[in-house]
Amino acid sequence: MTMPGTLRWDELEFLECLEASPVISEYEVCYAYKVRRDGSELDVSVWPLENVVEFSFCQAGKMVFEFAFFMRGPIQLAKDENGEYLHFQDGVFAPSRFWYQQAGDLMDQTLFPTGIDLYLRIKPRIGFQFAAILSPAPNPSHQRT
Repeated sequence: MTMPGTLRWDELEFLECLEASPVISEYEVCYAYKVRRDGSELDVSVWPLENVVEFSFCQAGKMVFEFAFFMRGPIQLAKDENGEYLHFQDGVFAPSRFWYQQAGDLMDQTLFPTGIDLYLRIKPRIGFQFAAILSPAPNPSHQRT
């Protein structure tokens, strides 16, 4: 299991991309960001000691979705021709940040071999994109008989 507190992220990159100052809990165990755009509201809670980021998205005051994303890779600010975004690399989806208590070690790639990359933009509107990271298929020519 990844050691607690090894989340690779930069608070200033979140501040720059989300354009929101975090509410930081006592002892800096959680950084909570709230982003509002055109009737949509995104809450992003970063739990660095647990390597997890929670998301909840509401539109017109109604919950659309919420999930936790357990991070095995880094979170980085990136830019392209459409602007900037946060790139969450190699994560595992979960319904809540405590789901690991039932599911086992979410950092164990033998239990959870397919990681997900998540891309989060807030301009011109809040948007998510996802991409699966597939483990390479075994090469039959390298197998011994």
